[in-house]
Amino acid sequence: TLNPENTQRGQRWAVRVRATDGALSGPTAEAQVDIVNARPTASVTVAPERPTSLEDLRAVADGTDEDGDGLRYRYSWSVDGAVIDHNRAVLPAALTRKGERWTVEARADDGIELGEGAEATVLVGNAAPVIAGVAVRPDAPRVMDPITAAVDVSDPDDDPLEVVYTWFVNDE
Repeated sequence: TLNPENTQRGQRWAVRVRATDGALSGPTAEAQVDIVNARPTASVTVAPERPTSLEDLRAVADGTDEDGDGLRYRYSWSVDGAVIDHNRAVLPAALTRKGERWTVEARADDGIELGEGAEATVLVGNAAPVIAGVAVRPDAPRVMDPITAAVDVSDPDDDPLEVVYTWFVNDE
């Protein structure tokens, strides 16, 4: 058995064998083999693990190559089973919607051969409503003046909103 630590891609190894019975030796036989590229492997996760529709999805790939070749990764994204035309590690939040199931496939490429794909899937969750601003009117009320609050609020997922107002006096 040849120690695999002694082999490198592109080498041609040969073995020559001869059998002996202690008194006589038979003819020799020979065989050879070429050491080929070791196919790279990959693993992938998606960050964040529980995204909302406001967060970019980021594929985090890792891989190994027994030959020690440097690796690059190829990405393919799909939503609810349908492949989309996007091949980058980061999927912009603008492409996602609440309730969608996104899967990324990452394949390691050692420059010679493309490895098998590894997949990770996340479900896009609900994003909290966003308050862009709140104003109290009038600016300088007098006793007995009605005071109102106006709020500029939106929901990234277009969910129906309920705004709850809580009034307090002197920070209490």
